[in-house]
This record gives sequence, C-alpha cells and structure tokens, in this order.
Amino acid sequence: MKENKKGQEKIEVYVGIDVSKEKLDVSLLPTGEYFQVPNDEEGRKEIKERLSPYLVRCIVLEPSGGYEREVLSFLLLNGFPCSLVNAKSVREFARATGKLAKTDKIDAFVLAWYGEAIKPKVAEVRGEIMQELRELVERRGQLVKMKASEENRLRFAKGEVREDIIAHIQWLEGRIREIERKIDEKLKLDEEAKGKVELLESVVGVGRMTAVTMVVKLPELGKVSHKKIASLVGVAPMSDDSGKRKGKR
Repeated sequence: MKENKKGQEKIEVYVGIDVSKEKLDVSLLPTGEYFQVPNDEEGRKEIKERLSPYLVRCIVLEPSGGYEREVLSFLLLNGFPCSLVNAKSVREFARATGKLAKTDKIDAFVLAWYGEAIKPKVAEVRGEIMQELRELVERRGQLVKMKASEENRLRFAKGEVREDIIAHIQWLEGRIREIERKIDEKLKLDEEAKGKVELLESVVGVGRMTAVTMVVKLPELGKVSHKKIASLVGVAPMSDDSGKRKGKR
C-alpha cells in the first residue's frame, strides 16, 4: 500500500466503468463509491481526478461498440492499470454471483467486483499506429458486410434498382481496396506488427486480412502461450464433467 502526499496510506480499489455513448458510470470497490460523468474529455479528466487519491489496482471495462476506446486510451496513457474484458465472461460472473438485475450502476459495480475477484490481465498501452490499424480493420469489416448485403439483394433486383445495386457494389469494392492500401501503409510504420503479420501469412490458409485482424485484435500474440490465446479468443475446449459423466469439450 502506497502513501499519498500527506503521508497517509492510499486505499486500494478496483474500478468498474460501464460505458455508453453519452456517459460513463463508475463504481469503486471496496469503498462502494459511485459516480457518473459524461463520455467526453471533461468526463475522462474528472475520472482521473477522482481516482488519484486511491491506489488503483485495476479499472475494468468491456467493449461497447467503440465508445470505450477514448476512455481506455486516456486512462492507460495516464498510468492507470486497465483491463478490457469479455462481456460474456462478465455476464456469466454476474449470474454466478446472483446479480441478475441490470442497470448502468449495477453493471459498473459488477465490473469492479469482477476485477476484484478475477484480477484480469492488465492491457498494454497501444500505440497510435496500432489504434489506427484497428480502426481501419474494423472499417473494412463494415464495408465487407455492406457488400455482402448488397450482393444478396442483387439476386432478386431488376431494372434500375439492379443497376443501382451493381454501382454501389462497385463503389464498395473500390473503398475496400483503398482501406486495404491504407492498412499496408500503416503496417510499414510498425516493424513488430508487420513481422507478426508476415509470420501468420506463412501459415497455409491464413490470408493477409485475417493475419492483420489477428495482430490488431490480439496484441497478446507472441507474448502468451497458445493455450491462453485460445482461451482469450473463446475457442479453448472447456471441461464439462460431473461424477461419472464426461461431457463434450
């Protein structure tokens, strides 16, 4: 336990932040403190100020459609240990502990409780290039989905509507190629990421975009065991045994 400027011992806390587009709900354990701030620059600064008297062991957040990125990046860059956890794992933890009700305040409390009980792995500070790569990969994925939807509509379209869909598909293909070009440019600026992508591409059946996606969404690659990676992705076989029964992995 560290001391603050007045020589007093700092209280150790685990923090849960429930993120939405407009606001951030913040819960602290074991103090029980709760507050809400806007999800903007001023709100992030207020969180930093209000957490400064404490010894923060971990701030737990879960993915929220990208609205968590700014606060996660801000807190990491300001030296706070943060963990972006799997939402499914948190929901299972909530059910296991009897927290069936769901409000933003309760969600923030559950995230803090999850951090205190599970002590998830702390995230690394991600560089600006990696953040831009992640955004480009996600944008490409959105465009690919749009293209697939348009191709499905094309099967039943006729006349001018069909022509319009074809034109839109061609435009989407051009945008996808442009995004891929930008991804290649960004990779040239990060030797570590580029090396990982090239290594993954050497595996039969792994294409470039698959390799890039794995690198930007799994920064743990090359730093933890294959078993931990499989668990993070959610493809690790889990035991399901009870008594004499041997369940499916």
